[in-house]
Amino acid sequence: MLFSSEKENILNHIDKEWLLTYGNGSYTLNNLFLIQSRRYHSLFSFAKRPPTDRHSIFNSFDETINIDGVFYNLFSVRTDKDKIFPEGHLYIKEISIKADCIIWIYDINDLILEKRLSTNKKENSLDIRYRIKKIPKDFKNISIYFRPFLEDRKSENIDFSPGDFFKIHKKLINDNFQLSSQPDCEFIEETYTKDIFLKKEDDYKMEKCRLKVSSPGYFRFELKDRKEIIFHFSEIIEKNRFEIKSKHISDDPLINSLYDHSLSFITKKDKQYFIMAGYPWFGPWGRDTFISLPGLAILTQHTDIAENIIDSFARLEKNGIIPNTIQENTEHLYNTVDASLWMINSIYQLYKNTNKDEIIKKYFSIINRIIFEYRKGTINNIHMDKSDSLIYAGKKNTQLTWMDAKNQGKAFTPRWGKAVEINALWYNALCILRLFSEKLGLNDNINNLNSLIDRVKRSFIINFWNEEKGYLYDFINEERKDDSLRPNMLYAVSLPFPVIDDTIKVKKVFEASKKLFNKYALRSLSKNHKDYKGEYKGDWFQRDSTYHQGTAWPFLLGVYLEAWIKSEENSSEVKEQVRDFITRYLDENMKIMGIGFIPELFNGDAPYIPHGTPMQAWSSAEILRIYLMYLT
Repeated sequence: MLFSSEKENILNHIDKEWLLTYGNGSYTLNNLFLIQSRRYHSLFSFAKRPPTDRHSIFNSFDETINIDGVFYNLFSVRTDKDKIFPEGHLYIKEISIKADCIIWIYDINDLILEKRLSTNKKENSLDIRYRIKKIPKDFKNISIYFRPFLEDRKSENIDFSPGDFFKIHKKLINDNFQLSSQPDCEFIEETYTKDIFLKKEDDYKMEKCRLKVSSPGYFRFELKDRKEIIFHFSEIIEKNRFEIKSKHISDDPLINSLYDHSLSFITKKDKQYFIMAGYPWFGPWGRDTFISLPGLAILTQHTDIAENIIDSFARLEKNGIIPNTIQENTEHLYNTVDASLWMINSIYQLYKNTNKDEIIKKYFSIINRIIFEYRKGTINNIHMDKSDSLIYAGKKNTQLTWMDAKNQGKAFTPRWGKAVEINALWYNALCILRLFSEKLGLNDNINNLNSLIDRVKRSFIINFWNEEKGYLYDFINEERKDDSLRPNMLYAVSLPFPVIDDTIKVKKVFEASKKLFNKYALRSLSKNHKDYKGEYKGDWFQRDSTYHQGTAWPFLLGVYLEAWIKSEENSSEVKEQVRDFITRYLDENMKIMGIGFIPELFNGDAPYIPHGTPMQAWSSAEILRIYLMYLT
């Protein structure tokens, strides 16, 4: 993607971010002009325990060019007054963003300089290359000064005691990492410390927004004669040796670009693959993994990776539940009712895409065990209600669905009891188990499942269909049937085995969901609801309270577009409309926050400002899934 000062004021894009990854959870992240505004911005954030426990090692660099004795700072820093000084970004003429490199073109008094930043996943290395593309005839002496700022700071932390910087830097460069130049150039030892002032929104408590970094010295290189210099930063101890080759999956360049960037979410440790829920602060999560897996790995024909990921989570299953969150140093968290059901759905998608009976034989036992545990009853009060065969989960202050925001002991969206999407997933999982039983010739299993599936479908329609409103209740418990208009009902019409397949009801559900659409995403709650909050802002507690109470989520576009297609009975006309929508959507959204990606959130209200992680796996994956499943 190209940003050019000849076409527009590129300063309008100052807070837009780009991402490069290394395949093991490590990343390089900053905004277009390398003006740090988040604690997570780093030229090399290293995953010490792949794919998580990330530490910023190579924070940033200052660069200055000397042309015949006149110095020009090419770097920019945010000051404590929220100003920018120096203003090196004003020399930028053009920026090009690709999945594997970022290119800046500078114009310094008609000297045209290219800076290219690229990663090598096999070596866990970063190259920063400067190359002169045009030199005015009267320029005689040109040299570049490159000052790296190094640290060892946990990426989410902001407080860092300087300590003995020379000792830290010496260790980092000599023992674990190395920073060198090609060709060799002079390095002048000169310790220098500076403050970086972050945007206030970066801090959960809206305070402590200053970051201190230090440099052991700088490189100096005469640039004119040789025209090119490369600064190479790499890990010494371990090589990652993992890279997924990009490939052409569509004639639509936007889809190809989205796919290329989305490969960043797939990481590997030893022989085990993971999907990172989002960059820069999310890790491998169960629910997010299996909502993302079809779009990121199965339909893109990385089925060996998909199978590896399923195997990894299946090994962690306890009492029918797979982890919601894989933790770094503690017990994994099993606070989820739907992750196991999403895994079953991914197994079905893997089978459908490969048509290999070996998939059924391999995963039948884990699917059967999950269904058995849900029927019997398992942790977190997850159980099948014997009176109607629907799944009941949780208590008043538990958060087990995707609407799981909780802060200081307060659950902001309590959906305990029988949630609509959970029971749609339950019905879907039962139908998958029946299909697999048929393939294996297990007649007793089939007979038992037939009656259960019929009972679940009948109970679902009786209990969840709100005839007065013309859509589905969001959840049901002993206290009430919640008629809040939320997007969760869309899963009842869009899953591979939809519990609602009556065309009239499908149309009604889709028509009701249109009220949640806000141009970029689906609101998590109707604007007409008394608890609706249309702006995601404030401190951590305030933002959590808004998270699922009106904030709009792009990943829900997948189920929304699928419901749209099904409401028109998969007609060619509706598919063309969906194709046009996706093209327009990507053209605008892949530049809006995380360049090449789709963000986690948007405000529910106009002007629909993006928030959350700038690169969210399921946001990108669900668009890819719809395109590859229905439009190719």
